[in-house]
Amino acid sequence: MSVEVEVHYYEVVEALELYLKENYKMDVDFDIYSENCMLADGVVEVAYHELEPVYKKYKNGRVVKNEYGNPIIDRKKSKNVKKYICFDEGASFTFNINNKSGY
Repeated sequence: MSVEVEVHYYEVVEALELYLKENYKMDVDFDIYSENCMLADGVVEVAYHELEPVYKKYKNGRVVKNEYGNPIIDRKKSKNVKKYICFDEGASFTFNINNKSGY
């Protein structure tokens, strides 16, 4: 059994403020509705890497498929591309934790 944990935008922003205060002695305000908001663009941006697949092809240009009819990804030619998303009020982090300790 696992426990689903969801951390909402305001909880993440509060944790970031606390982290910067404790580790860098910076007293910042990331509340986008505050006059004292210190976010340059008013948003928190999340960078992540995503595999941009290149599919294997025959010499005639047709895509090679597996026994189920799905195209086969050529791992050597595929690249990880850095992408960005806006982490705003409607966003949250969700993850599952194995419940071995009886949470």
